[in-house]
Amino acid sequence: MKPVKININDYVPSGEGANGLSYDNPSDPDEMLKMYNSGYEISAIETELEAARKVYNLGIPSPEPGDLVTDGERTGIRFKRIPHKTSFARAIADNLSLIEPLAKEFADRCRQFHSIKCQPGVFEDVKHQFLKLLEADTAFDAGQKEKIAAFIKSAPDSDTALHGDMHFGNIVISGPVLPQPGKERKVLWIDLGYFASGYHMFDLGMLYIVTHHADDAFIFENFHFHNDTAFKFWQCFLPEYFGTTDPEILKQKEYECKCFAAIKTLLIEYNCGNVLFPHFKKLFMETILKQ
Repeated sequence: MKPVKININDYVPSGEGANGLSYDNPSDPDEMLKMYNSGYEISAIETELEAARKVYNLGIPSPEPGDLVTDGERTGIRFKRIPHKTSFARAIADNLSLIEPLAKEFADRCRQFHSIKCQPGVFEDVKHQFLKLLEADTAFDAGQKEKIAAFIKSAPDSDTALHGDMHFGNIVISGPVLPQPGKERKVLWIDLGYFASGYHMFDLGMLYIVTHHADDAFIFENFHFHNDTAFKFWQCFLPEYFGTTDPEILKQKEYECKCFAAIKTLLIEYNCGNVLFPHFKKLFMETILKQ
């Protein structure tokens, strides 16, 4: 794909994420840009655009993608703008009393997402995705990689949808934060560049990381609240997603989420240039590599 040249001065910044900035077009309320930081690989941006188009065509509520753009230094994607949007994370940061209702709604919407069937061959199988990441990883020796690969291969096969980066910052509301009679409200998923098909626990592993193992400064910078709030979100989410308050069942499910959180760190470290994070390796030692 050849990016379309744009003048970034025609746009105004509207948001910030871990990988770049978003912009609105004052002269066109239906247009927004997601511009990636300088140095971000254009192949990864192309992959995200391709995934966004496939996901949108699948009928998953998400921003309508347009074309690839560049301001001469950065590359980005043009989307149809979501008016008056706020993420679940921002809504909770602005009003902590919303943790429980939004965590429960998030759980319901995750279950709906994980029930969507994907046509075979259209999206990458998540096991294949992580086996490739494992092969490239430098944190583990051959014996450890063998154990990790066996765990990935042992995950149940599934042809259902996976977001790939499922957390409270990647779901947005257009309209009232909570449903109100007579008022239009839409909830959409964003940042679907790692969309795949497979076992739902690969997605819950990412949520486990941001609620249990992310640095507090990172959580505050990206989600506008602290680790204790993220953990409270998880405590409300878990029984709602699995439909039980039985402590033994929830303990088992949470441990499984922790195992898949370890697997998910392979993607995080890859995105950071295979930087090794000791607390992530500790996750493996406490689960998959446990003697």
